[in-house]
Amino acid sequence: MGTRESLKNSKSPWPGNTVSPRRHFKHDNYRYPSGWREMGSRFPKPLQQLDRIPNGIKGIGAGIALGLSTDCECN
Repeated sequence: MGTRESLKNSKSPWPGNTVSPRRHFKHDNYRYPSGWREMGSRFPKPLQQLDRIPNGIKGIGAGIALGLSTDCECN
């Protein structure tokens, strides 16, 4: 089994998020699942890119930002 297959079949959050066909359509300009005409318009380009970032990485970034923004007088 190659690296791509092992990442695809892993339970790790790092390869990416599992999304519905509707959500995939919203952020992938080349995705046309059945019924795509009823799915509405796609996300704007900046939101498409943000939505493709794995949730684990977004969570780490939010945690770092929150940690840096707190004013702690800890010794």
